[in-house]
Amino acid sequence: MKRARALAGKHESSITPYGYKPSEKDKFIWEIDEEAAAVVREIYKQCVNGLGPFQIATMLQERQIEIPSVHSKRRKNGGSKYSPYCWYSTTVDTILSNQVYIGDAVLNYSSKPSYKSSRQVIKPREEWIIHENSHPRIIEKGQWETVQRIRQGRHKHTKMGDMGPLAGMLYCNDCGKKLNLARTPAWKQYQYFVCGTYRRTQECTNHNIRSDYIEKLILEDLRRVVSWINTDEGSFIEKIKKEKRTETDQNVKKAKADLKKAEARFTAIDAIVKGLYEDKINGQLTAERFSKLNADYEKEQTDLQSKIAKMRLLINSDNDQRLGTERFLKIVRSYTEVPELTAEIVREFIERINVWQGQKIDGVKHQRVDIIYNYVGVIPDKQTA
Repeated sequence: MKRARALAGKHESSITPYGYKPSEKDKFIWEIDEEAAAVVREIYKQCVNGLGPFQIATMLQERQIEIPSVHSKRRKNGGSKYSPYCWYSTTVDTILSNQVYIGDAVLNYSSKPSYKSSRQVIKPREEWIIHENSHPRIIEKGQWETVQRIRQGRHKHTKMGDMGPLAGMLYCNDCGKKLNLARTPAWKQYQYFVCGTYRRTQECTNHNIRSDYIEKLILEDLRRVVSWINTDEGSFIEKIKKEKRTETDQNVKKAKADLKKAEARFTAIDAIVKGLYEDKINGQLTAERFSKLNADYEKEQTDLQSKIAKMRLLINSDNDQRLGTERFLKIVRSYTEVPELTAEIVREFIERINVWQGQKIDGVKHQRVDIIYNYVGVIPDKQTA
């Protein structure tokens, strides 16, 4: 029932989140409340600009923007006992994390511990039921994803001070764990990143790299990419297509062969189950035996459905690649230059940074770093073949 309502663009409740209002024709269909939606957009914009929830709440209070509960009461011609402009950082944080603003209906995300309790407990994310495009979006998906990366990357100040723009973005290329920021008493003027596994158990190599070196490298590469796209966008698109084409073609070829086999097996199971049912009707198969076999085949079909869906997604990856490239270009187009490295810019452009173990050659340290950009992956040099 919940799924059917969501697919029809209807929700479980007529109580709408801030930024939406019930439709006059059907209270279970949500429409955009333009006045509140403008505030939601401003909150996301300020987050991308580098402000945290507390700073955004303070800004809204100074501008005398009504808090959601007061706005809702006024929209319904009612009064409110709350201070009209007293924004809390928790309210801003909830708005910034709410997937509903990209048009998705999020169902089955909470439950009560028992029927006696009125308290709602948030379920693990894998148990949520999400239906995309169930109502008009206020925030573009790309901007929402950028904000989530920014929020995940925020760190408190430590005894060493600010954690820097790359905290939480560096990963060990060997064990896959994050690199931690560290500083030794004998090396106080420098901070460096080191493999988390090595630091805890020494079951990996250190992969250490100085923070000033890696920050300079990332800033230079960001400037390279932004300059390339702003001066010759066409060659960038062709280069990304060429880099991805060989890998994609191989994967798609295998996926098409696997898909053909999976679809044939799915159809064959329907025929097998039909035969089993006829055997049961004719008395050649007991009801108990039929139920067991039928359950086994149903499970196999369910697994096949999941595999078929994944293979179809892979076959359509060329279209996904094009959309990913366009999303990345949209981010870059908003920049004419990158004056400095900030946590917000890093997370808007970059998914993760893989650091390899350094090696000394003729007394000079050489260390490979792979920058994985959002939507497009590693971006090669313009000159490479």
